[in-house]
Amino acid sequence: MRTKVSLGLGRLSVPAKIEKAKQIVVAMTGNVNFPAPTPDLATVNAAISDLEAAYALSQDGGKSRTATMHAKEEVLDRLLTQLGHHVEDTAVGDESKVKSAGMDIQAARSVTTEMPAPINLESHTGDATGDIDVDWK
Repeated sequence: MRTKVSLGLGRLSVPAKIEKAKQIVVAMTGNVNFPAPTPDLATVNAAISDLEAAYALSQDGGKSRTATMHAKEEVLDRLLTQLGHHVEDTAVGDESKVKSAGMDIQAARSVTTEMPAPINLESHTGDATGDIDVDWK
């Protein structure tokens, strides 16, 4: 089973995302497990700096500056996602290598066991033509 990176970017505020990106760059700088990261760390660092500057300017609430900040955030998200894929591909399932890159591991999916048959199964015509509503306990 392939080890999957979990960046959790959608749950992070911009300042938290900037800090996470910086931690990843520090962890990957000189990391023997990832000698030639893609994208390169200089590109990621530039995107971090761009987002930091745009975030600072957006604090006045201006729509244009906020839009610019979101555009810079999308760039950093894309780069970090690419970097996460690179780490997954290079680590080849080795969780310690993934963690050495400053990234988290996705939780393993649980295996669904056979479910018991439904009790009190009822069906009736739905609201739209061709719909059937099914209820059970």
